[in-house]
This record gives sequence, structure tokens and C-alpha cells, in this order.
Amino acid sequence: MNVNIEFLDKEPIENMITSLHFCLDKIIFFGYHDEIIRQKEQTKKFLKDVCGVAEVSFFAVSQTSLKDVLKVMREQIGKEYEQGNTVYFDLTGGESLILVAFGMLANEFDAPLHQYLVEKDRLVELTPENAHQISRDVKRQEIRLNLDQYISMQGGEINHRLHKGSKDLSDEAFRKDIRNIWKISKQHEAVWNAFSEFLPKLSRSSNAEVLEVRMRKENVHALLREHAGLRNSGKLDAILEDCAAAGILSGLEHEDVYSFIYKSKTLREVLWEAGSILELHTYLAEEESTSDCMVGVHLDWDGRLHEKASEDVYNEIDVLTLRGYIPTFISCKNGNVNQMALYELETVASRFGGKYAKKVLVAPQGLSYGHRLRAEEMGIIVKRDITDPDDQD
Repeated sequence: MNVNIEFLDKEPIENMITSLHFCLDKIIFFGYHDEIIRQKEQTKKFLKDVCGVAEVSFFAVSQTSLKDVLKVMREQIGKEYEQGNTVYFDLTGGESLILVAFGMLANEFDAPLHQYLVEKDRLVELTPENAHQISRDVKRQEIRLNLDQYISMQGGEINHRLHKGSKDLSDEAFRKDIRNIWKISKQHEAVWNAFSEFLPKLSRSSNAEVLEVRMRKENVHALLREHAGLRNSGKLDAILEDCAAAGILSGLEHEDVYSFIYKSKTLREVLWEAGSILELHTYLAEEESTSDCMVGVHLDWDGRLHEKASEDVYNEIDVLTLRGYIPTFISCKNGNVNQMALYELETVASRFGGKYAKKVLVAPQGLSYGHRLRAEEMGIIVKRDITDPDDQD
């Protein structure tokens, strides 16, 4: 039996990473009492369900006494050798006291030491002279997590019931339409938000199935005079014409009567929600270079979904991606950005991504100098467009 000895770290991926790459029969965690209580059940479930580990055990050790740590560890590790098992010492994660104990006991038992570098996705074997090496002795497996599994590993859950159907990008024609709308929004960037806020005013029907818009010109102009940011009918006409040329609208007229038909309800929603096109553009750009990517993600705080959504505590993140075992939390802000947006991004990334999570704020209008400094202090990458290579103001 191949047994991996680990320290139960606060960072879940460090507890799982070796088992995601090797078919281990048993994992023994040594850790602090409170951390064992907090993580025991979800760690055991994940290792068994996802990694195929048959046995998972936990033993509490002292936070202050090396002598006591060595006593507990020596007793349990000794039992594994008595049963004829092959033992591997895993230094991934852990704190100084435990790492000292691991080193001492590995030397005492002549056991192989290894460490997994999560960000580099690479195994480092620290005792190459040892007769046993996990890379030689243990069958490899390559389990690549999806976002549902990653969030579950962190003790949360993605609530797919709250996911908007309009953000299903499986249809290639829809994806093409999104790219076209993005180009139009960039051409009219200064007034795009105002345009999106104004557009629903032209639809007077209470029936959501009605996609046709028809309103007399004088009535449209009256509405424009009351709408800050888009008081010039020429700007409205120009955007509508660009949308019609891209096939987003059909039958466009704006002489005596403003008249057109939306291509679909889904695209109407994209046009009506000012920030929606930024989120969808970001998703399409990220999807090309990630192992998993979602848009409009609702993350349940404790991983237990209730029958009524109102009973759940959740955070929403605009775009969530996974590259290897590194998640990226992306917040898209199409208007002015306040400091609260930074704290919200920091909170959700810390809770559901851990220390390896990357945080990106996409803000086409940029940030104030003070907010940029605060973002930098919080480790948040700020971009005007997700495709920008570096932080840009």
C-alpha cells in the first residue's frame, strides 16, 4: 500500500495536489485541531470521490511542542511501516514546526521526501538518492479539475440555478453576434452606457415575447431630452444603424417613426444591460486560453444549496476561469469604479480561490490614482480590456 504523509494546510489545493497526480491508497494528515475540524469532511470526500483515495486519516498535533509533534507522528508512521506499507513524505504546504518534524522523521525512517509546486504544476523530489521515489513507484494519474470541482474543494458550490440563460455561449452564431456588439460598443464607448439605459424606454409592450419596437419620432426625441448622456438623436441613430448593419436589428427606420426588430430576446437583454457586453467579451477572450471558464457565476458561501435561493448566502463574480489549478476571478465594471468594488473582488477571491487565486478588475474607464494604488496593494490586476497584456491606466 502506498501511503502519503501530509500536513493539513489551510490551502485545500495543497492538500489535494499530490493525489491529483498519483494513485495513492492512503493519505495521512497531521494538522492542528481546529483546522482538522474545519476541513476534515470536505477533504475526505474530495479525495475519495475525485482522486480515488481509499483511506484518509487525520491526527492532531501540537502547535508549539516539537517533541509532542514527533511523538504523535512517529507512532502513526511506525504503524504504517509495521504493516509493510511504502511511505512518502509530502512537504507541500505546512508550517515551520511541522516541516522540521517531517525532515527529522524522514531521515529517521529513511523515507523519500517530495514537494509539489502548485503554480508550476511540477513535482520536486528532495531525496533522489532514496530507493523509493513516488514518481517511480506510484502509478500516475492526471486529474484536471473543472470549476465546479475547484469551488467544491474550497467548500463552496456554484449555484447553476441562478445562472442567466442569456449567458449560454454554446451557439456559434450568438458568439459572433457578441463580438459584433462588442465592436459597436467600443466605437461608441462614450455613450454606450447611456444607450443601453435608454433602449428599454422604446419598448412599450409588457409582453416580453414582442421584439418589435415602433414609436413616433417626436416621442423618441421627447424621451431623449430627458435622458442624460444621450440627448443627441444623431448618436442614437448611429448606434442603431451599426446594430442593423451587424444583423442585431432588422427593419430599421428612423424617419417619421422609429421602428426595428431585435434579432432575439437574448440579444435584446445584452443591449439593455450596459455591462453585459463587457462580461461576455471578457468571457470569450478568456475561454480561448483556459481549461474552464464561466460567466455570471453565483458562488454559494457554505456549499449547501437551499430550496429557496433567498436562504443562501452567495457572491457573484462576473467571469471565473481556471488555468491548470490556478483560478482567476474577474470583475467587470463598465462605469466608474469605487473602492467597494475592490473589496468585493478581494473577498470572493480569498474565500473561493485561496492564496493562489488571481484577481483581475476590467474597467474600460480606468480607476482613480488612489483606487489604483489600493488595487495594487490588494494584488488586483487592473486592465481596461482583458486582452491588454499588462496593467494599464
